[in-house]
Amino acid sequence: MRVMEWEIKMSKLCNLRCTYCYEFEELDDRRRISLDGWRAILESARWYQHELERQNPDEEITTRFVWHGGEPSMLPLSYFEQVLALEREVLGAENINTVYHNHIPTNLYAVPPRLQEFWEREQFVIAVSYDVYDGARVNTAGQQTGAKVGENIRRRLAAGRRMGCNTVLNAYNVEHLLDIYEHLKDLNDNNPGSLYWTIIPLHKTSTDDGNAEFSLTTKPIVDVLGQLFERWLDDPQGLLIQPLQEHYLSLMRQLTRSEKYYFSRRAYGESSLMVNTDGHVYVFNGEYEMSESLGCIFDQPLSELRQGERYRASLERQDALEARFCHGCPHDGYCNRAPVVSAYRNGAQGRCAIAYPLQQRMLEILARRGMTAETLQAPVLPVIPQLKYLTAAA
Repeated sequence: MRVMEWEIKMSKLCNLRCTYCYEFEELDDRRRISLDGWRAILESARWYQHELERQNPDEEITTRFVWHGGEPSMLPLSYFEQVLALEREVLGAENINTVYHNHIPTNLYAVPPRLQEFWEREQFVIAVSYDVYDGARVNTAGQQTGAKVGENIRRRLAAGRRMGCNTVLNAYNVEHLLDIYEHLKDLNDNNPGSLYWTIIPLHKTSTDDGNAEFSLTTKPIVDVLGQLFERWLDDPQGLLIQPLQEHYLSLMRQLTRSEKYYFSRRAYGESSLMVNTDGHVYVFNGEYEMSESLGCIFDQPLSELRQGERYRASLERQDALEARFCHGCPHDGYCNRAPVVSAYRNGAQGRCAIAYPLQQRMLEILARRGMTAETLQAPVLPVIPQLKYLTAAA
């Protein structure tokens, strides 16, 4: 199944002031995407959904709208109701939650109960930002938020909800990552609901000059993710963890000598686009650089933007990035090239700063457990841990 993701920066307004936030300078901005703006986005999303279906008739295609901020819950319930009504008008009511899905990342610090009920009723997929250990995630008064968010997560899980948990790996929590895993495991295993975990290594934030209290170099990130990978392999009831699951799958494809596939936007098209509050569209790693905008979707539909000079320039930038980091890499053809988004981290040269050394570390760990290219070609296979996640992701 192929998923096309639209990350919609509906508003930058937020009730927290997380010190590593890449939107930090705009968190008190009350501007929001208008209904006319949403209509333009939805019409382009519908066009691209149909275009992907036409190009890939044998593949299931879905579109995901990620309502991003800021903090989405700062906007009133009426705004959500109006946009959902517009979705049904433009996309077709029968296609909502079948072809088109709504996702919402939230800090879950003070989400009004009626809005939470609306998200549940409309089947929004919810992911909560939760670093567990205090430090960077503070409210507008500078107070720590972890305890309150943790209790709100526990309350949702106790009510039987499934949810994601997004943890930014930073200097405050990097030494505690295995403890965080156990904490989330405890929440997951002792409540009717369930959660999955995404770890986001800190990178590319405007407030990080390398010397901030939350700053983190590459080595401790790779070290702790390697330790977590070993812990996860040993856990028969392990959580679903990204990016470890994705890396594990690509490495298993490499070790089993599966057919290589070289991802290319020129051939494949888009898998993720970000729409800023002003309507400018970026490939996900465009970082709001106006020179890298594909254009304004409020003024031109995606069908026209993809024919423009800015789009051609974005393809050339992607080609150059992949030539710099991917060509000649032993993992290329198995990795989906998504890690190039963070390849510039700490001035990396030659290979992706985090993904490459991490995958090398993971290969060493697998080899110590008897999982090599040779043993995986043998008549009797070694025990393959977390096989359920490999099968689900394949």
